[in-house]
Amino acid sequence: MTEAIGLCRNFVSLVEKPDVAKHNEIQALYRLCDELSLVAHSLDIPSGEFDNEPAASHTSASALDIIQRRFADLVAEPSIDGGDPWLALSEIVDDFKRIIGLFDAKQKDAAQFEFKHGFQTHWGLHLASLRYYLHRSLRFEDT
Repeated sequence: MTEAIGLCRNFVSLVEKPDVAKHNEIQALYRLCDELSLVAHSLDIPSGEFDNEPAASHTSASALDIIQRRFADLVAEPSIDGGDPWLALSEIVDDFKRIIGLFDAKQKDAAQFEFKHGFQTHWGLHLASLRYYLHRSLRFEDT
């Protein structure tokens, strides 16, 4: 679970930087999507009683505005997840902040549950959409 939390922290940090995202940062975000998926697939849902109701989104308009400015070059696709890569980013960040908060509060099983359950039911769906947006937005060049 420590690896998952590290990836969540890296994701949040990368998304919440104040300046416009550079090409290499978008590539790093794309790689993080893959790493997060791999880690999520390897984790089990811990035993115990946990709240499996998805938490309401807490994305403020100002946070969404910052994300939209930072990642202005993302290519929207109306047929995927409502066509809004910026909302997908903000939803993932909100979920990761909640997971990190649980982990930091020494509620490691609850954090692991939220990570795995959220991958299966919420942030993982946004992550799949985001990965598509990033793929379409990156300009892959022969090197």
